[in-house]
Amino acid sequence: MNSFLIFYIEPQTLHQKIYYGLKWLQKMKWLPLVFATVFSTHSCMNKKMRETIESVSGTQKLYFNGKIFTVNDANPWAEALVIDGNKILFVGTDAEASSFAEEGVLKINLQGKIVLPGFHDVHMHPMEVGATTTTFVLDEAETDAENFKTKISNASAANPDVAWLIGFGHSINTLFNASRSPIEIIDEAVSDRPVIIMEQTSHSMWVNSKALEMAGITVATPNPQGGIIMKDDGVLNGVLIDNAGDIVFQQAVTALNNPNGEYNGMVQYVLPELAKYGITSVSDARTYWKRNQHQVWKNLEKNGKLTARFNLGLWAYPAENDASQITALKTLYSNNDNNLLKINQIKLYVDGITHHTTAALHSQYLIDYFEQPTNNGLNYFTQNRLTMYIWELESIGFDFHIHAIGNRGVHEALNAIQQSRNI
Repeated sequence: MNSFLIFYIEPQTLHQKIYYGLKWLQKMKWLPLVFATVFSTHSCMNKKMRETIESVSGTQKLYFNGKIFTVNDANPWAEALVIDGNKILFVGTDAEASSFAEEGVLKINLQGKIVLPGFHDVHMHPMEVGATTTTFVLDEAETDAENFKTKISNASAANPDVAWLIGFGHSINTLFNASRSPIEIIDEAVSDRPVIIMEQTSHSMWVNSKALEMAGITVATPNPQGGIIMKDDGVLNGVLIDNAGDIVFQQAVTALNNPNGEYNGMVQYVLPELAKYGITSVSDARTYWKRNQHQVWKNLEKNGKLTARFNLGLWAYPAENDASQITALKTLYSNNDNNLLKINQIKLYVDGITHHTTAALHSQYLIDYFEQPTNNGLNYFTQNRLTMYIWELESIGFDFHIHAIGNRGVHEALNAIQQSRNI
């Protein structure tokens, strides 16, 4: 098995992503078993198109009158295809397909629509998107943190029974540029129960004083591995960077005790959305196995709810004991090609992001947010720890999805991959 490194770059335009993605599929000589997406204005098969299906009793299906991209340079476009179950039997012209198909074939008129191979999304957080734990969303374009107070207090009034009030949205720069401490603003909105708001990058959390109290965080609390507890002139300001925020968010989600929220969110929202946009396989880029998310995935598969193929990237918790975590991760490995669900990746963060001055750099940042004498970023996992995880887990079949942003972080990730080969 080969480790792989994921670098974050500026997004391409959609047509560039489609073009290069399809060329990659061609190069790898692989296509998803779910063969295609039909693009229309409403859904993969709109009402008008359904009316064109001829009512017959055959087991085969013939799709005709389409623009079918074949990922074959010699014959890049076709008009029709014939499938039987999950196998593509024929691709070619309408006339050829009609001659090839069995008598009584189910005929579906594509009405000139474009048909493409199914898409693979290599970095998605489907279960987090579909979870029902978030009760409000803030506008990340808002530049005045004072304007968030009404939305937060209204969310509290609308959800009087939740143990933790969980929100999403805002830019950390809005908090940094506020005229007073962020914790004063959020405490004015809600002070009688804990509030935690994930920043739009997910690399920081904004919390109130009650949340800090519930988490046991004081001015004397040391920074956890891969995280920073922010202060202004030695006083907690309610902003938790990277793993410092992750730890508290884990506590908040656990306290809500909503075991069906993630399952229902996947069935009711995420899976239909993926199907609508022709995404037929997904890499879940962060599966929180200590929250039993992997079991939710297994239940979805067991109950026949999965409509695409999924590879789970089990989250490596940076503050956990390495030996016990590695042992636990090994027990979760599953890589059966006959299943729609595979648990065959490990997701690790080497560092944070440049936006927060936490991406690991060789040089020092010119901006100081953290009241530290020097700052060249942080490490969730050091090079030596990363080497050990790769060496221990790759041998049983795991691949690696490694978040590395800064130049030092990228070098350390590459060095760890190389060093793991020499143990």
